[in-house]
Amino acid sequence: MLTWISEKGAKWVIYIFGAGIVVGLLSLGQTNLDSDRLPPVAKVNGRPVTMAEFRQAYEGALAQYATANIGEEARAQLRTQILDQQIRAVLMNDQIESARIRATVAEMKRDLLANPPESWKSAEIFQTDSAFDMSKWVAFVSSDSVYDFPFMQSYEQYLKADKIPSMQLQLFVEAGYHSTDAEAKFNVVRRENRMDVEAVVAPVDSFPFEGTVSEEELKRAYEAQPDSFWAPQTMAKFHLVALPIVPSDRDEENARQMLEWIRGQMADGVSFEELASSHSEDAGSAAQGGSLGGYQSLDSWVPEFAQAARGLEVGAVSDPVKTQFGWHLIRCNGKKSENGADLYDLSHILVKVVAGNETLDSLRRVLQAVRTEVVENGKSFEEAVGELAYVETPWLLRGQEVPGVGPVPGLASWGFAEKTREKLSQINDNGRFMTLASRVATLKAGERDFSLAEGKLRERAMLAAREKAAEEYLKAKAAEWNGQIDSAKVAAAGKLVWSSAESVSQSGYVAGLGIGGPVLNEIWNLQDGAWTSVRKGDRAYAMARATRHQPADSAVVARDVARESVNATRFGGAALVEEWVAVLEKGADVERNLDLYFAE
Repeated sequence: MLTWISEKGAKWVIYIFGAGIVVGLLSLGQTNLDSDRLPPVAKVNGRPVTMAEFRQAYEGALAQYATANIGEEARAQLRTQILDQQIRAVLMNDQIESARIRATVAEMKRDLLANPPESWKSAEIFQTDSAFDMSKWVAFVSSDSVYDFPFMQSYEQYLKADKIPSMQLQLFVEAGYHSTDAEAKFNVVRRENRMDVEAVVAPVDSFPFEGTVSEEELKRAYEAQPDSFWAPQTMAKFHLVALPIVPSDRDEENARQMLEWIRGQMADGVSFEELASSHSEDAGSAAQGGSLGGYQSLDSWVPEFAQAARGLEVGAVSDPVKTQFGWHLIRCNGKKSENGADLYDLSHILVKVVAGNETLDSLRRVLQAVRTEVVENGKSFEEAVGELAYVETPWLLRGQEVPGVGPVPGLASWGFAEKTREKLSQINDNGRFMTLASRVATLKAGERDFSLAEGKLRERAMLAAREKAAEEYLKAKAAEWNGQIDSAKVAAAGKLVWSSAESVSQSGYVAGLGIGGPVLNEIWNLQDGAWTSVRKGDRAYAMARATRHQPADSAVVARDVARESVNATRFGGAALVEEWVAVLEKGADVERNLDLYFAE
């Protein structure tokens, strides 16, 4: 076996090496990096996640997206996701150690036989007729000699230190969920009970809020809920100058001249396809030599583009065309009529109009003057900005976007540092705005602030007023009708909606009533044709009646109870694990330093 692999298995070694990427994502502490002197990328209850560990997982994940050319925003999200995984891994490992969970050789062998890693299944030595052959995999892992390979030793260590203990820990937690036959029968009966329903619904959206909610009311509600509205993590509030980055007339002219240069290259014999591939800033069509996807109606394009394309002969290239997306050269590859519609096969080269260095430098100079006044001359931020407009942000979590501005590079690393000598942030731009920030206040995890709760309290107060208006309106109409209700009366009343549904289960959904809510429960317990009281529904108040009841079939209930119990245990156990992990994360002392290594 070893000789065969050394001679024939070059691809096999590559596949196995690739699996190390997966192992790196799933395991912690498997590399000897204790000598790493860099600050940890995170600390979890005092235990570090080193930058070397993080980079191994991150670069492995990036390798899987190598052909996708993902942007920086997607990379930032990927970094956050990987760090979250590693933080959870540390917490889980702590629990595994605390519970002294160990994987046996038999458990590891059983998992290895039954669950070949996905990244290994395409290796040639496991293929029969171009499909994964389980028997070849079993024969491979049943040979003692394969465990001399470093990649097998690495995977064995992963099973021993990570996968098997994690699965055991999950089983321990899931064991805390108990589903009884009585609960299962209750759920099955509610699902199998059926009825035809008619309802009168007063949607909250039909009752706009009228009036005001005073700050005194909001503060009373805030003080009445001392255990709510605390900061889940450290939060900060900033004063922010955000100067819009708008291309200048010179930037516009530079883009047009670039397109003229491309036309000159075309006149010198360079093909349209080659120029589109190398110079077009529409990545999707550039990869296709500028093609926009074959025959289409010109209705698909913005007016300026469509008008220019309509006047082109087949094979002709347009003069530079300006649209909201930039400057284009358009080539007509073909025209035809189909079902009375004119269709065009087009290609284009796009040069976007972006702010150049002169434009960006002019904005930086404005903000640098403010920074100098504060940092060197001791002025307050408010004095230094003078007539420049600035905003006060709401409370922000680390890495959260600024409303109306978007992500602000550098804000997390400076604005959330516990100790910093810098009074102001560095001058940064996110492509849309050039920014400069001053930190107003910091709120630690578990602390409260009225301004953090004010918006939610106001929304709740307004919603409560609208719900009350809906409830009172429907009650008044119900009293007026005195049980003599039909769809015509409901339509004439205004603000109300007539709703009906057939064969609805007691735990089902009816528009306005919600899923298995109190209205459906009350209907089931009434005689056919009897109206419920006015009850709260799904963003509405409603009253309803059943025109036909069909109780659950006892044979169906008996058949489905066992299945329901199994499903409830599986899903309930999984939900319990998720809740348990969330509690671990919430109670952990986590320090994140990702922004020290990567610009947001």
